[in-house]
Amino acid sequence: MKRAATVRSRRRGGERDADGGVPTGLLKVDDGYFATVRMPLVAGRPIGRLDAEHAPKVVVVNEPLARRYFPDQDPIGQSIGYNGQRLTIVGVARDAKYSSLTESAAPFMYLPLAQHWESKHSLMVRSSSADALALAPAIASAIRSIDAGVPRPIVTTLLRENTIVLIPQRVAAIVTAALGAVGLLLATVGLYGVIAYSASRRRREIGIRLALGAQRLQVLRMVVGEGMRLTVTGVAIGLVLAAGITRLLVKFLFGISPLDGATFLAMSLLFVAIAALASYLPARRAAGLNPMVLLRE
Repeated sequence: MKRAATVRSRRRGGERDADGGVPTGLLKVDDGYFATVRMPLVAGRPIGRLDAEHAPKVVVVNEPLARRYFPDQDPIGQSIGYNGQRLTIVGVARDAKYSSLTESAAPFMYLPLAQHWESKHSLMVRSSSADALALAPAIASAIRSIDAGVPRPIVTTLLRENTIVLIPQRVAAIVTAALGAVGLLLATVGLYGVIAYSASRRRREIGIRLALGAQRLQVLRMVVGEGMRLTVTGVAIGLVLAAGITRLLVKFLFGISPLDGATFLAMSLLFVAIAALASYLPARRAAGLNPMVLLRE
């Protein structure tokens, strides 16, 4: 176990600035919260043990709130209103996602739990153990050793909580992957059909070429080359369209650029490989034709 911090469940949209500002999300946290969740501060200091009940009222805000209220000023040392009180800004935290991964940047502030106490809160623990849930008995024992009357805590992991939150994105990703696989299959079948039909219409030409001394490998290259020219043209057009369309999907992408070169290259090579196979099958059949039979036809 490395660090622990006490937090109060966050609320969004329920608080308004005393000066008539917009609704602002908030989270009531204790000493060690920012280190526990590894949220960096871009300015100032985090909430600490000295921010006790009777200490000066302070607050840590996020970057969108600082930009909104103090666009051309240093927010550290400035004050904002909350429930009729004036809170001094002591830190600015980096922007984060608070409710969903698709939400846009919104004002958010962190209040000292000791100065805005509420009985119901959660304990966040960071562990170096590979199995975080294995610490559940130790955490429960430590809590009950402080107060035996506290109900048995419900212990879960942040990964498990995030898995639930990410269900819509995971379903969307699975559906998109399935549609992509179907599209790839249809493109392969379509290319195979076009090349096979083209080769069947050129049976006489192929027979004459073979009768005049053309090697079967040359016929194979000719038919496969036709398919690969179509493939390369289609891939080039597809890359241009994909580069434009992915701009509309930025808010659904996490940890990856809309123009991820590795993904584009891998999918292009995959499609070229499948297209080469789809072109090879009718090409091999065309190269194996008997020229005498074709000439008699």
